[in-house]
Amino acid sequence: MSHIPLPTLFSFLFAFTIAALPSCSSDTDDGNCSGDKCDQGVVDFADRLEGREDPIADFLRTLDVDSQSRVAADFGTFAAGIAEMQGCGEASWKSFVVSDAIVAGAAFPRVVSTVCSDNPRKASEFFIAASFKDPNEEDIDPRRLEMFAWDAKARMYRFYASEVADAERIEIEIDPARCRECHLTPTTLPSDTMRMTPIMNELTQPWSHWNSEVPIFSDSGNPFRSHDFEVPFEVRSADDFLRYAGDRVGAAADLEAIIREGHDRVTLSRSRDKRQRNDDWRPAMDLMRPLFCEEQLNYATEDFGTGLIRVTALIPGGIREAFRAERPDNWPWDWLNNDGEKVRLPAVGSVAPLGMLPVRGNADISFEGRLLVPTSSAVFTPRQILQIRALDWKQPVLSDVRCGIWKDAVNRFESEAPTMTAGLRDNETMRELYPQVMQLGGVAIESTNSNQFIVVPDASEAVVASLQQALLGGNIPNSCEGQDYCSLTMDQFGDLLNDYVSGIGAGDSDTIRNQLRAERDSRLCVLSQSFQAAPGLPSFSCDDEPAPGGSFSGSNTSTAVIPDNDAEGVTSRIDATGELTVQTVEVRVQVEHTWRGDLRIDLTSPSGEKKEVHAFEPSDPDDGFDQKFSVPLFSGDGNGAWTLTVVDRAGQDTGSLLGWSLGINTDAP
Repeated sequence: MSHIPLPTLFSFLFAFTIAALPSCSSDTDDGNCSGDKCDQGVVDFADRLEGREDPIADFLRTLDVDSQSRVAADFGTFAAGIAEMQGCGEASWKSFVVSDAIVAGAAFPRVVSTVCSDNPRKASEFFIAASFKDPNEEDIDPRRLEMFAWDAKARMYRFYASEVADAERIEIEIDPARCRECHLTPTTLPSDTMRMTPIMNELTQPWSHWNSEVPIFSDSGNPFRSHDFEVPFEVRSADDFLRYAGDRVGAAADLEAIIREGHDRVTLSRSRDKRQRNDDWRPAMDLMRPLFCEEQLNYATEDFGTGLIRVTALIPGGIREAFRAERPDNWPWDWLNNDGEKVRLPAVGSVAPLGMLPVRGNADISFEGRLLVPTSSAVFTPRQILQIRALDWKQPVLSDVRCGIWKDAVNRFESEAPTMTAGLRDNETMRELYPQVMQLGGVAIESTNSNQFIVVPDASEAVVASLQQALLGGNIPNSCEGQDYCSLTMDQFGDLLNDYVSGIGAGDSDTIRNQLRAERDSRLCVLSQSFQAAPGLPSFSCDDEPAPGGSFSGSNTSTAVIPDNDAEGVTSRIDATGELTVQTVEVRVQVEHTWRGDLRIDLTSPSGEKKEVHAFEPSDPDDGFDQKFSVPLFSGDGNGAWTLTVVDRAGQDTGSLLGWSLGINTDAP
């Protein structure tokens, strides 16, 4: 690996919004039996494709794949070949470019492509992504791939990945287990029977990290520029990037339509699953999980400086759909009747427009809607869905209380099977389980009035404890004014939501945005800890009361040899100056090494507090890296000497620290 100067590639973007197809990780430890790795070399590759009728499997059958799952192919081989197989031709191949940090820990352009792209329904049958940086240059790696395709017979997406095998071939992995955490469920929840879904982390403009609608930015003359993201020159002029994106670049809005079609495919398939007959309660509980616990997230942002933002940023996604399932019109509230699904914040003042506020995902809302219609065969009533959404409703997403209700029920059912009639279809079992799930500490969450439901704006531990006692005594107030909870009709709940949204729209501009930004940071903190697919996010703090105080960025580009198999390692220092109260710390490290799996990186603060930045997997053979890392848990005064240590933990392979940079309460340059 040649010496590459430490460039200012581009920092994590403090973005208004982000869209991404979250990826599977690239962990390829041969000793780890993930996906079909343990079968490779034992079962013929063609046999492992048995029963798969998706476009990728069909195309793989035409290639010369050996018994070790190796084939001479790359990004272009699959995109062009499947375009032809799908009957659309290579001209239908479109690419979309996103900046995220899901894979490498540092922002880098990812190319996502579809074929038959002018027909969103057809295009949703196949996706391919070049998600990784070429280890030798500022370019994408066209041989480390992630792909998924729709199997119409099995009614599910099939997932594939590839790694570089040798100079000519890649190794194909079928159904990597690691993909489930990105395309099915957050890491904190079990998932056994649900079908995986395409994920997109933003489904509305403006497109911060995607190449956007080019006419909006036509003055720039750069098709790889969006609202807050521009593909760096050295990447957009690189050979493979130009080959697989270049003139093929499509607008982010085109990909949105394709992704929505993919969500609809999975939603319909899951809806059919509810007709299955099972004597086990688990499939029905899995189908109910997205009602309580977020499976997928989107992000809401203001449309540039207009103040418009998705209504789901303020109230839980799915509430509008439940009201409309009750009756399609004649509701008196703008937030419900607005077909654009947006509300207006106060005019922008001195505080910047709000960006990247996590909201409930389109896939979850779409599936929930399927449980409400058609009325003749609906699984749940609108009142039952609103009963879930009304709990902790000022926490529209990532509510511990709502998700805790589902998790508590699973734990109870594991200990003692729920009451259910044998031989029912899953949709009927879901109806029987619903009242057994809707409990707080063994107390049913039910209003004494059949036309009402319990409404809780902010479900703190104290409020939940008080509510449990009130439910036991049947003493629930019929007004939320001055109360922590109440029992309301649908119309009364709608009035309450309308007052809330209207009050925000009429509030002080800077105060409202600061409050919502604090709420955004709280949500980002939760999802960064529980979702494998958390995208490249703006700088934020997980402290309850982040301390104000300055920022610093600096670099040390001195080259130093890393001692081989030496616990002391090599150290390098950056002196931070200024009034610095640490909230966030980020480092960027550039190393060349013949086997980076030997390496561990540590960072020591001026106070002597030492944290591990990153330890590479011992099996990782890559020959170096230029990568950003966020370092958690540092606090206190940041003024003084910060020391980076790079340790080589094994013998034989050697390398050097080429340089590093430090960002305190800001991005590392």
